[in-house]
This record gives sequence, structure tokens and C-alpha cells, in this order.
Amino acid sequence: MRLRQLRINVVTVDGLYGTTLNFPDGLVVIWADNSMGKSTCARSILVALGMEAMLTTVQQELPLTPAMTAKLDGGSQSHAVLESEIWLEIENDAGLRITVQRTVKGARDKNLITVHKGPALTKPGTYPSEDYFVNRSGGATRAAGFHWFLANFLGWSLPTVQKYDGNEVPLYLQCILPFVMTEQTRGWSSILPPVPTQFQIRDVHKRAVEFLLGMDAHKIALARQELQLRSASGGTLVLAGTTTQGACNRSRRHG
Repeated sequence: MRLRQLRINVVTVDGLYGTTLNFPDGLVVIWADNSMGKSTCARSILVALGMEAMLTTVQQELPLTPAMTAKLDGGSQSHAVLESEIWLEIENDAGLRITVQRTVKGARDKNLITVHKGPALTKPGTYPSEDYFVNRSGGATRAAGFHWFLANFLGWSLPTVQKYDGNEVPLYLQCILPFVMTEQTRGWSSILPPVPTQFQIRDVHKRAVEFLLGMDAHKIALARQELQLRSASGGTLVLAGTTTQGACNRSRRHG
């Protein structure tokens, strides 16, 4: 996934404020003095992709600064924020671009992300669009879920992993993205990035690394677990084209 452009729009009683950041190929460095919005831009990228679980466990409010949710400092005075939204244009490995749009403050549902099927920021025009949901059950498994759409757009086939309660779920994107998008407040505290704990996924760091490196360790572990479960329940195990019962019978005949 390549970022191409970020746009933040903030409507205040004093008019429209905001910023636009372009992301060309190669290294992009964003430099600014303290309190000039660098963290707001970084967090806005994560929020636009529905990754706020990387930033907070609270779903009631999006984890963004008051400049996008309450009041914005404009020169010598502050202005109340009436509406705000984030636009983010991204590109996949195939060179296809989409633009995601998410409301931060306003009448629109914050848990809806509109996907414009084209480069609506770098090449403005009319593109087909569709709404997807986040922060609801099925967001990674249902066709109307944004993370289901995003995984398919990226060409990622998410593996099924086990939770502590024994249930199985997809390896959520919120558990993978911390390895490729560092959140500055906690992200540099250790080699392994902090990942959301609310999903209760077993060995979540291992599962994410195995996925990113294309390792078969998880598939082997699942196959071993299935064999152990079948063995414990008295099932028949297939070994080299025969069954354990058949092998035992042959052993007795030749014993």
C-alpha cells in the first residue's frame, strides 16, 4: 500500500481550514515545529483506514486532537469546529488507486467510510463510490465491511487465527498494520510494536510476523491442532494413505 495524498478539511465558524499532504515515490519527510499538526496528520491516516484500535480502546470518540473535534486555534483566537473530515488516497501493488473519506465531526455516521473508486484527490472527477462500515461485527468478514474491502484491495488473504476463548477469527488488519505503520507515542518503545489487545488473539505478534513474511508456521500449527483434536475424540487419522486402525491390525498380524 502506498499513500498518495492526505487531505484534512475542518469547517469552523470562521470558515474552512485544513491541510493537504502529498506522498510521491521515495522517502517523504514531514517537518514542522511542535504543535503544528504532525501528529494530527499521522493519526488522521490511521483513522481514515479505520485503524483507531491502534490508538485507543474507546470507540465512542475518534482519537484525534481538539483541532478536529472541538476548537481550532486560528491566529489570535480559537474557532469552534462545526464539521471535519479526512480524505486519503492510496494505491495498491497493481497501481490501482482509491480514495477513502471519513467524517470526524458532523451529521454523518463516523463508523462509515466512503470509498471512491479512483484518485479523487490527485485527479478530481466523478468516480463510483460505496459506503463500508467499521467498528462493527463482521467488518473483516462481510462484503460491506471496510476491512474486508481493504484486505481484498491490497491483495491480502488474511489467515484464520485462534482467540484465547478458542474461537477463530481473521487476523485483523489492526494487528498487522502496527508492523508497517508506527504510532509515535508508543510505537518506538520496543522491537515488537504494541498491537490492540481487545481482539484477544493468541500469539498475535507471531501470527502477524508469520503473515508478513509469508511463513507456513501457522498452517502447520492448525493442521497439528486438528490432528490432535481428532485423535483426542477417537477419530481416525490418515497416515501415508492408510488409517491408524489398519496399521495396528497389520502390526498385530506381523507381531
